[in-house]
Amino acid sequence: RRAELELNLRNAVGIALMTIKGPASLVAEQSSARAMELCQRPGINFEQISLAFRGAYFAHLSRPDVRKAGETAVELLALAEEHGSADRIAATLNWLGLARLLSGEFELAAQDLDRAWALLESMAKPAISLPQLRAGGMPKTPTIELTSRVESQAFNRIYSAWNLWFLGYPDRALDQISIATAIAHDSGSKVVQVVVHDYATNVYELRRELDHTRERAEATLALSAELGNVIRRVMSEILLGWADAMAGDLDGGIARMRQYMLVLKAAGSEIRADYNLARIATALGRIGRFDEGLRTIGESFPFIERSGQRSYEAEVHRLKGELLLAQDGSNAAQAEHSLRTAIDISRKQHAKSWELRATTSLARLLLQQGKCDEARAMLAEIYNWFTEGFDTADLKDAKALLDELNA
Repeated sequence: RRAELELNLRNAVGIALMTIKGPASLVAEQSSARAMELCQRPGINFEQISLAFRGAYFAHLSRPDVRKAGETAVELLALAEEHGSADRIAATLNWLGLARLLSGEFELAAQDLDRAWALLESMAKPAISLPQLRAGGMPKTPTIELTSRVESQAFNRIYSAWNLWFLGYPDRALDQISIATAIAHDSGSKVVQVVVHDYATNVYELRRELDHTRERAEATLALSAELGNVIRRVMSEILLGWADAMAGDLDGGIARMRQYMLVLKAAGSEIRADYNLARIATALGRIGRFDEGLRTIGESFPFIERSGQRSYEAEVHRLKGELLLAQDGSNAAQAEHSLRTAIDISRKQHAKSWELRATTSLARLLLQQGKCDEARAMLAEIYNWFTEGFDTADLKDAKALLDELNA
């Protein structure tokens, strides 16, 4: 009985600790570890066990240890299926999908997220809305269950949006952002809204839509500051630093990104450090600080291996290649190796959007070397794969280069 009471308290305080101190902070980690230890006791309620697993999962994800996060999600999924909890199965499939997305397993992530969505859609629709529930229309327990389901729906669609971009469906990604945003707005939950804004920022940044990136990042910043969510606040500051740099304030943007990467690390997290370092390196290259840029992007690769976070791995290799070329034309051989590595990784991951970018970069280099036929063939193959997104910057760049090669 004492173990059960302590676990209830650990789970309750765990949410506050993860939000305010950060999921990977020492105090949150210690509390999460103790909760997981208590879960091993016989007779503990499954819902309390699932909450403890949730804390452990997000701690692993934020540290980040993507492999461990995925293993935790798989273990919880087995428990949820054993206990027949449809809401918990759907939520855990979302978490498993996110872990697989971050590890670069985009097709597996899509399967998990689609399965979760089908499960959520199959559940009986409530006879009363969430705002009515909050107004006291029904007892507390159904309110909690419905809130959990609404969160799962919003998170599922926004994770899917991010994943769809990687897989090569930039317009479908926007469709899912619209659905997630509508669900979050209707829920009235600021917690749900800040998550949706955060991931929408990532998608708009990948689509290279600076105004929408800044708009969503500022919304994330405002809500996360209000909620006391340190990780999302810092991540939005980093993205705003990138937006500053891309808008022309390179020195200010670099300083802002570096400042908040240090704040993030102090909170016990280095999530997305590989891509954040690559962003800084790219900005350094634009002001001619090539040696510093190459040292900075070089820090990304050991992080990728250590964390298992591979969703941006192909792009980091591509950006290194671009930086080498910008530094000196004599680096062409090294740059070509980086660009071909980026293509190989993107193909293994079925990441068509990364493959398009890397192939465009390589085709441009091959054109400079007079290898027009090879450049044309490889670029036409990946460009012709796409069925949507022709108004995006990446596809416009590829089309312009393809037209030049065909002239």
